[in-house]
Amino acid sequence: MFSVHARRQRRISRILAVLENEALTVLEINNAIGMRFGRWYRMSPGTLYPLLFQLENQKKIASFWKTGPYPRKRLYTPAKITT
Repeated sequence: MFSVHARRQRRISRILAVLENEALTVLEINNAIGMRFGRWYRMSPGTLYPLLFQLENQKKIASFWKTGPYPRKRLYTPAKITT
């Protein structure tokens, strides 16, 4: 079996893989992971939100609120790399 650390790293790599092309909401991230890696593969909110928070703290992704009519939506994108 896989270790907890290996499963966490695999989930992180899947999140980063689906965010490479566009900004997505949490629901869109979960749906894109399901489409890309198999319909059976879905993350629960209790798994997905902490991973997004961790990636944002590590500056690997960025988030912003979509402006417009109600309801507001938080979008996640890959962080811009500046050198």
